[in-house]
Amino acid sequence: AKDYEMLTKLIQSFFLKSGVSNHLRDDYDMIVATLNYLDKMLPSIIAALIVGQDYETLSACTGFRLYILSELSRWDKKLKPHAAEKVVGEQSKKKQYMQKSKICKDLSRQTSLLCSSDSDNLKVLSKVIPCLLMQHDKAPLLFYLRTVLQSKITLGELLKMKELKVVEEIMWELSDVEDETDKDGSNVTSISWLNNKSDNCVVQGLKKGAMIMKRFNDKIHIENKKNDHFQSLEVLESIDVDDSKMESSKDAEEWIHKHFMMLLVNCVTIRWKRGRINTKIRSMKCLNVLIRFLRASDSPNYVTQVLTMIDSAMNFSYDGIDSSACSKLQLLAVKALGKFVRILLSHQVDVVGENLCKIIFSLYPLFE
Repeated sequence: AKDYEMLTKLIQSFFLKSGVSNHLRDDYDMIVATLNYLDKMLPSIIAALIVGQDYETLSACTGFRLYILSELSRWDKKLKPHAAEKVVGEQSKKKQYMQKSKICKDLSRQTSLLCSSDSDNLKVLSKVIPCLLMQHDKAPLLFYLRTVLQSKITLGELLKMKELKVVEEIMWELSDVEDETDKDGSNVTSISWLNNKSDNCVVQGLKKGAMIMKRFNDKIHIENKKNDHFQSLEVLESIDVDDSKMESSKDAEEWIHKHFMMLLVNCVTIRWKRGRINTKIRSMKCLNVLIRFLRASDSPNYVTQVLTMIDSAMNFSYDGIDSSACSKLQLLAVKALGKFVRILLSHQVDVVGENLCKIIFSLYPLFE
């Protein structure tokens, strides 16, 4: 308890003083702020500890969070109900469930629950699963399933629970993979692109996730869920087998097709609007990768969204932003436009004709 108390003081002294508003009145407010900060940092910390297979430190993190919750409960009893409600309301309604959490003495069970939680303000699972799938070594994943979760839930079930978040996180990481195959502007199919990068850990993570979901959703597999743990591990073993490479690439392509609209909105549009210049550049990289997986027959459905993003990148300017960053955005936009127009032309020339003015006008900033 003394160690946890010292760690609490350390966080409050060095990480919260400058970030917490001046209206905080007492120790209760500080405990709430500490819990908020801890929940923000824990997903990345837990993911790193699982990769490092450090169960002792995982348990310590769980114990520390339980200590913070117990302190919060202790202060609840001291304060009047209306005062406690007011302070919690000032922080976030999402934190209110913390007051009602039951502190369990079974630390291993609590560690398991913490490492599989994915609430609005504690997104551990959404961080851990993509991280583990993108590891070349399957040992951290086995450690997570067997030691941390005590084999009480299967890999397929975990992935199914947060499928959208997992594929979004992997796609965001995939956007940062250097695209050596497109330096000459050639049109490389998504299957070829995946096969050319089969050794990349992010591409492997995408393939693993796609193959596991395919097997989990298979009707025969659903009737025999008891074998899911072993079939999921078979996926990890077969991912490097030559006969499975083409199959896994096709599964990955289909997985992205299935969630294409969601990925376009969450990984490109939303992150472009909310992010700073580095995030905007990466969102345009993501658009380039996504367009590779766009089916020609579906391409007319995305004309408005894609051309809007390209136009935003071509016309982006902001005082204080390095001109080279703006140039990089324009380069990525032109590459995305070229890929998209080629896909449209391969399916329906009329669509390009109908949007020819928009396409040409989007290139005007290059000649200013």
